[in-house]
Amino acid sequence: MYLVYYYLFINIVSLFLYSLDKYLAIKRTGRISEKTLLLSTILGGIIGTTIAMYLFHHKTKKWYYT
Repeated sequence: MYLVYYYLFINIVSLFLYSLDKYLAIKRTGRISEKTLLLSTILGGIIGTTIAMYLFHHKTKKWYYT
């Protein structure tokens, strides 16, 4: 049961990180490092990452994200 909560949490965090990074990219201010974004994906946030990528059109041109 805790595993379900973990995956739900990490996917929400991943979605938030990608949306925040896209917002910061638009505002041309400090960004979230690619290491942090990839780490959130590796830790189980693949669904949140995929949703964020296509919802916000973020990191879709980078081959190692797709």
